[in-house]
Amino acid sequence: MEKTRYFPLQAHHGMDFDSLFTYEPARTEVSYKPFSSQTELLSTEKQTWLNFICTSIVTAMTFLIFLMTFPFSTMFTLKLARHYERIIVYRLGRPCPIKGPGLVFVLPCIDKWLKVDLRTKAFHVPPSKLQTVDGCIISVGAIIHFRIFDAMLMYSTVQDINHVVRDGAHVEMNNLLSKTSYYDLKSKRQRLSYNLQTGINITCKQWGVEISRAELSEVTLLMAPQAQQSSTLTAMYGTASPPNLHTADSGNSMLDSITQIIQQFNQFTTTKNISNDTQLNKYSTKDIFSKMQAALEKNRVKSVGLTYEFSVTGQVEKRYYLDLKSEQGIVGDGRLPSGNPDVIVTLSCETLQELIEGSLSYYSAYASGKLLLQGAISDVMKLEPLLKLI
Repeated sequence: MEKTRYFPLQAHHGMDFDSLFTYEPARTEVSYKPFSSQTELLSTEKQTWLNFICTSIVTAMTFLIFLMTFPFSTMFTLKLARHYERIIVYRLGRPCPIKGPGLVFVLPCIDKWLKVDLRTKAFHVPPSKLQTVDGCIISVGAIIHFRIFDAMLMYSTVQDINHVVRDGAHVEMNNLLSKTSYYDLKSKRQRLSYNLQTGINITCKQWGVEISRAELSEVTLLMAPQAQQSSTLTAMYGTASPPNLHTADSGNSMLDSITQIIQQFNQFTTTKNISNDTQLNKYSTKDIFSKMQAALEKNRVKSVGLTYEFSVTGQVEKRYYLDLKSEQGIVGDGRLPSGNPDVIVTLSCETLQELIEGSLSYYSAYASGKLLLQGAISDVMKLEPLLKLI
């Protein structure tokens, strides 16, 4: 009786054992690999014999016409490339080795040429609003410097290099800063700028472009993190954190705890809604602006130094103005006498009362459409200390 021979597992590394009944050669995945250099790009261009013969005949005929019209043809065939420029030539649609600097010879009709500037260019990434990991809403931009180190690779892989690099820098900046805290943005801005440059380079180098410098602009804080969640938990449970349900001794005690929490939450929500409705109906729009006039202080007026016009919507639209450029500050009905206010605010009476009570933040009202502006939201937020005094 013959003995069964068992082969080691390494001998079957080329087989696919996904199926219990069939064996077949291992499948290979084909993935796209971008060109990494001009040499690799040119080496991938294969030419058949027929194509080679036709190209040679057309090139010889064009060169013969050039010799017959010499020296007048030199005006169309000689191109000058400066020391910071390179010329890309496509002959009958096929790329030729990059040329320059100096005089470059091109054949008319069959050569398409393009001059590429290798000097460093810069652009500004416009400030964008994003949220950090600690809940701050900030506005930050960047300045990007880049240069082309492989002209043939850049022109063959990207159609509009300025647009592509700008969009890539904007996406990389948002991804990087959204994972960072506001404190790190203020204290480690140079390090974050270097990380931004490294992240953009990972993508751009496969296009023949190198980011030589990336610098984050000044960070503007639009809204600080609010402690609304902790205050809600304190009102519900008497502490800033919810009770630990995992310490229950049995399933019944855990169910009782959950039921108690739901009842407390419903009671808290009902009480809060009743108190809010009572406070919302406490003052009219005219009373609010009258109290605003009484709350004006000379120091606070000087610190703001802006003019506002309020359009309060409702059954009847009413307009009020607030002039904080004068010495004492003026609050009045109608439009601003001087004509052109710095900020025009459109909101309802309920939204105004919620802003005064602090139950609605300025940025939330602006994002939800309850607060419409003609001006900067940072100028409206300067009124927050004044509205708290009403």
